[in-house]
Amino acid sequence: MANMSPREMQEAFKAALKEWLDEKFAEFGRWSLGTFLALLVGAIAIFILHMSGWTQTGEVLRANGAVHH
Repeated sequence: MANMSPREMQEAFKAALKEWLDEKFAEFGRWSLGTFLALLVGAIAIFILHMSGWTQTGEVLRANGAVHH
């Protein structure tokens, strides 16, 4: 490293920084994709439960509107 010119040091630093940033962006992408998929599965589950008659209070409504406990 002592024998490197300032230009070579600058290029080496730029390459190392680019590699590090690429790794961090890839890591963020994996986390954000995992989070998105978890939210999607949750949304689908709530949609299915809602369409089958589930309410937020946990009661299931019968077809005629009577509450089933």
